[in-house]
Amino acid sequence: MSVAGEDVSVREKVLDLIRRYPGLHVREVERQLGVSPALASYHLRRLAEGGLLRAETHGEFLRYYPAAAGAPRAGERRLLAILRRPVAAKIALLLLSEGALANKDIALRLGISRATVSYHLHRLSDAGLLQAADERGYELSDPDRVRRLLASFPPAPGILEEFADLWEDLYGP
Repeated sequence: MSVAGEDVSVREKVLDLIRRYPGLHVREVERQLGVSPALASYHLRRLAEGGLLRAETHGEFLRYYPAAAGAPRAGERRLLAILRRPVAAKIALLLLSEGALANKDIALRLGISRATVSYHLHRLSDAGLLQAADERGYELSDPDRVRRLLASFPPAPGILEEFADLWEDLYGP
């Protein structure tokens, strides 16, 4: 196959990945497709220049979304940017499943430090996805919205492997 043919094939794979999992950043595209950082960046840039993808900066990451019909709307893109972070997605799924939890309980259940949990709780709160639940800790401010968003735009493969059972309980096989 020629180099030009390989470029088209990789570009089609990149576009397909972003259509299936909008809100990914370049490093996740690299991991999902097993391509180099330069190659992923090149194709993402070309797809954005061609109007097939939308590139938006959310926090410190440039994230990519399809520009076609059925793509996430502006408010959804902002929330997806947060939920594309594996720890934030795990916290959201845990709170969807169990309701309000304290920082220490989230950290214990996820097996991560309280500082890491605090960081992501703050990000989720800033995005309007989380609220304080009195002495119980934190809860999702609109669990149905989070459930619908994740059902419409699920996390990319491999991001939530250890949460496969929880995902199936919430969203089915």
